[in-house]
Amino acid sequence: MNQKDLGRVALYAICLIAAITLVSMYFMTETGAYSWGSRTPNDGYCRCITGPYVVGVGGNPYGGKGMEFQGIMPMRDCIDICGPSKYSWIAK
Repeated sequence: MNQKDLGRVALYAICLIAAITLVSMYFMTETGAYSWGSRTPNDGYCRCITGPYVVGVGGNPYGGKGMEFQGIMPMRDCIDICGPSKYSWIAK
């Protein structure tokens, strides 16, 4: 393989890697899961975190101290309402 062919193969490889990266970024959600393989249920209990709260098993899905219930909606809508670091979402 001469120098010209090696350069052409390297260019094709870079273009292929860039295309795969762009397609992967298109299908990736905010949670890091791919949209075609995500098993997250569509609807869940959305709560905005308003202050200190206690995390535990068997809590109230409507919120409690430090959380404000926003409704039943998909996780993406909950993130849009509350913000990426101020939401709590539990599958229905």
